[in-house]
Amino acid sequence: MLFIRIILFITATLILLYPIWGIIAPDSYLNELLDKFPFAIGASEAQIQQSSLILLIPSFFISISFVFIAKFMSNPKSYIYAKLAAIALVISPLLQSICEVFIGRILSQHLLDTQDASISVGLSSISFLYILFGLVVWGISKSQYEHNKHSSNDI
Repeated sequence: MLFIRIILFITATLILLYPIWGIIAPDSYLNELLDKFPFAIGASEAQIQQSSLILLIPSFFISISFVFIAKFMSNPKSYIYAKLAAIALVISPLLQSICEVFIGRILSQHLLDTQDASISVGLSSISFLYILFGLVVWGISKSQYEHNKHSSNDI
């Protein structure tokens, strides 16, 4: 279990640090943004840095969910960690969609004709995976709580 917790902590750290790359080296991070926002070609360094700063919000929620899962694994009787992880996982794709709208607006400011930059909100299959994973974590904690409650009554 220690190995899995270490992997979760490392992953949480990397996910949180990833958008900081855009703040430190905006020119090299532009390619990452172009995958999602093709109209961002020609965006200024300030626009890329602002977008990266906004991306810290959903990254924080995903990272903190992994930390809470690791904490729950180390102390499985603290169900609050599992519930907080589940809530963070369910909220993160919704926050990602909201943040993408703001990022789209920021990255399209350099365009003279803003009709070329369409912004759409959508939940992808990966978004549903995070939501499903959050519900699974919640379900595991709930079933473990019920199991432990019944086991303690048998004594």
